[in-house]
Amino acid sequence: MVGDSAVSRLYKDGIGAAYITAKACAVTALFLGVSARDFDKHYQPVLRRIARDNKIGWLVFVITGFYQKLRFLRRGMVHMVRQERGLDPSGRIMGKTLWNIFTGSASYRDILLQSMHPIFVMKLFTSTLKTILKPNRVGLNDHPREQKNLDRINP
Repeated sequence: MVGDSAVSRLYKDGIGAAYITAKACAVTALFLGVSARDFDKHYQPVLRRIARDNKIGWLVFVITGFYQKLRFLRRGMVHMVRQERGLDPSGRIMGKTLWNIFTGSASYRDILLQSMHPIFVMKLFTSTLKTILKPNRVGLNDHPREQKNLDRINP
């Protein structure tokens, strides 16, 4: 099988997976050989890499589910994003990670590694701690509409 019928990227664009797998199939057939062994050696690793990344993606979405369900985690994440607003785009590590999750711009492996970076973990931990200890001082209660939206997600 070729294209996204062979393997597709979890919650990502099917056309991207179709392109990647079709290209690997074409390169194998045109330049490396058409035997089953050639396809096992050159095409199957591409399929396995996507399937392996999907397993990591499953873990990323389990973690994302905790952030959706647990208010204190959600507030810490929102606080971290708000703190990054004035930074240069290269310094917006939470924003970049969320962008990659929402758009499929990076592999799940890269997303997981970004979120395990010590600086990311420390900033998220301190943001979450601030929202737990001093919720009024971090600005999460300053805007009633924003607070209402946060509470509506999961009371």
